[in-house]
Order: sequence, then C-alpha cells, then structure tokens
Amino acid sequence: MATFGNVTKRNVSAVDFLDNREIFKQIIDITNEKASFARMMNIMGRYELTTQPNYHNFVNTELFSTETITNPAVTTHTANTDITVRVASADGASFFRVNEIVQIPGANRRTARVVAKTSDAGGDLIRLQSITGASMELANGQVLAVTGSTNSEGGTFVEHRKHFPTKRVNNVQEFAEVIAKITDIQNASKLEVSPDSFIYFDEANGLLTMEKNISNQLLFGEGTGDNFTSASPTHVDSSGRPISTTRGINSYIASEGLTFDGVTIGETVLNNLKRQYAKKRTPMEFWMLGGAEMAIQNSQFWFNLPGAAQGVSDSARWVTGDEANIGISGYTYNGMRFKIMEMAAFDEQAITNFTGSAGYQNFAFILPTANVPLVGGGSAPGIRVRYMSVPGGNGKNSSSNGIYRTTKLGNLADEPTSDVRELAVNCHTIQGLECLNAPHCSRLILQSSGS
Repeated sequence: MATFGNVTKRNVSAVDFLDNREIFKQIIDITNEKASFARMMNIMGRYELTTQPNYHNFVNTELFSTETITNPAVTTHTANTDITVRVASADGASFFRVNEIVQIPGANRRTARVVAKTSDAGGDLIRLQSITGASMELANGQVLAVTGSTNSEGGTFVEHRKHFPTKRVNNVQEFAEVIAKITDIQNASKLEVSPDSFIYFDEANGLLTMEKNISNQLLFGEGTGDNFTSASPTHVDSSGRPISTTRGINSYIASEGLTFDGVTIGETVLNNLKRQYAKKRTPMEFWMLGGAEMAIQNSQFWFNLPGAAQGVSDSARWVTGDEANIGISGYTYNGMRFKIMEMAAFDEQAITNFTGSAGYQNFAFILPTANVPLVGGGSAPGIRVRYMSVPGGNGKNSSSNGIYRTTKLGNLADEPTSDVRELAVNCHTIQGLECLNAPHCSRLILQSSGS
C-alpha cells in the first residue's frame, strides 16, 4: 500500500490493468495510446484456451476442381467429336471420373462425356466424346470443368471421389518481459486510476509496450513453425532453449487469402472483391482493419462519387449547428458490409509508418466477422487468439488472470525479496493467432495518396 497525504491507496497490478476496462481507459487517456489488436480480440471474447503449444484445424477442400488441357489431340478417335486429350495433372491425380460431363469453353460451349481416363506421368489422358455429336472445339490451355455425371442402364456406379481436408497448423509464442524496473526515487511516479488505487507509470508504459509487441506479431508476424516440440528447433536462445513465433494475419492471407496490390479503394477493387467472395461463398460482413491511409481512401471514395451518386456522397457529410462531421465508419456495397476499424498499429512512426518501412501503413486487412460453421454442427470464430494458461498468483507479489501473469521482485515489492531498493515487475503470457477463415480473408496494398 502507498500513502498519498493521509490517504492510503493500493497498487493496481498489471493484470488488474488488463482485466479492468475502466482502469485501462484511464491509462490510455493518460499515455495517449490506443487499444491494440490483442485488446480488441480480448474484449470481443475471441481468446480461447489451448493446452498444446501447437494447434491444428482442418478445412474442407472445394468439392469441384478444373483441369487444363496441355495437348488437345493426343489421339483422334473420331474427328472433332471423340478425342483423347492430355491434362496438366499427372499420375492419376486429375479430377475427372469416367462418365462425368465436362464443359468445354469454346465459342459454342459444347459438353462432352469422359469415356476413359488413363494415368500418365506426363499428364493424365482423358478421352472425351461430344454429347451432341457436334465439334468440341478443343484447344491447348483450355480449362475444363465438371458440370454433372451420367450412367448407363444397368451399369456400374461412378467411382467414389475422396475429399481430404486441408490441415493447418500454428503455434503459440512466449512473450516474457520485465515491464518495469523502478528505483526508490522513481517510486513516486504513480498514476492515480481510482480514489483508492494507483499504478506505477513505468509499469503502465511497460505493459503497453509488451501488448503492442504481441499485437504486432498477431497482425504482421511470421511463424517459425513449432519449435517447442521439435527435436531440431530452427531458433534457440544462447542456452539452446527453443524459441517459437506465431503466424500473424498477414502471413495467413499471403499464403491462403486474396491480395490486391497497388490498388485504391473504390469501385474497381470493391467489384473485384465481390466477384471473388461470390465464388468462395464468403459471408458478406467484414472488418476492414488499417491505418490512416485506409480511412482516408474510404472517405475519399464516398465523397467523390460522380453523377447520380452525388447524393450518396452528400449524405456522408453531416453538419450539426456549427460542427461538421466528415468521415466513413462503415458502409454496404453490393451486399458487402464493411465496418471500418482504424488501428494505431498501422501508423506507428517508429514501427510501421516511416520512410523505408515495410509499408504496412498502406495495408488494409478485410476479415469476415461471421463465425465459421463446423462439420457436424456448431461454429467457431473465424479469427481468434489461442493462449496457454499461465500459473495463478502465489501471494502478494504475483497476480494472474490465466492469460497474463505478473511477478514483483525487489525490496519495494509488496513482500520484499531482496535488500535492493527497487521494484522489478515481470510479465509472462503464451499466445498465438488462429485464422480458421484464411481463404476468405484479403489484404489491400494501397497506393499512397499522400505522406
């Protein structure tokens, strides 16, 4: 406890700071910081416990696939109507089955039946017979699609096609920092957060710094793979102990989602998004996460709509008395509902937004908000943070909420642990991102409209 004049106040731990939104808001106001991505996910209930350092999920593959012709006339059985072609997939891996109906993308859009399929190392051989007897107009590079199947009277069944789910793996990352080291002189630097409690200024800044490190990894980080369970970890500390990092949103989208590079927010890119999402059967409500450039371009798009849409642009400008409110916080475009979420992480002047940076100040992440349906029923958040439980508090010097644990050391701790007149506050958490809906996420890499 600390005395301010004649009033005794209690020291609020970093865990209290994380768990209490009112305390957090006051600290944010004092330090002029903004809520991080990690905090946003926590407030929205998207933290979920994991008991293993790596976590797996399985995603259904598409039920249909296409094949590309690499040779349109390996064998001509009957001119233009019964031909064996070679496709790109080899060794029996081609998608087609005997007696399936294939769409041919020529000028007359003919269809054909798959008469035979032969496995070949140079590309499977597919014998096609025109359904109507008209010319099939086959050509090298054409993409063939299955539109149905047929069978003979009294014939055998069309063979079964197996669908194997795609397995994704990510892992947690250890975050452990000394978030405060306070001498007896610095001990007087406290922030009052309620009539009966305070937090050390150095501890508040240290915790905000650590939370930013976590958030930046969840947004922009690359994963090492699971080094915690590997016999040959790729990263170790000076004592040989394994170090593992978690993949962030950008990494997930880069490998599985959609990327639109060098674009400006407007009709062109939004129309392309609509086309892609329609093909993927994506739920049509999204967060659009980004920085100032994203917010500016969204506003400029709506303000500058031409012609008959000018009235829509006018509606984006609100004037109440002598105050004008100009800006866009969300909109619906062709059935896609976007909630604009400007985040400080994209514009940190010494982290992401400086001359020669990686360019994340010009990124916008578009993330579906709907839960992902699960096979067998139920659903789960498309994006969530997985954490491993850390030990609970073990006395006056330690506090834990299950996600974060802080420990106080030194002579200035609630229970002194040494003769050194200082207070060290350590903070530890183990967490990582999980993106179940990665194929439905996208990123816009925007052309900057200013500096």
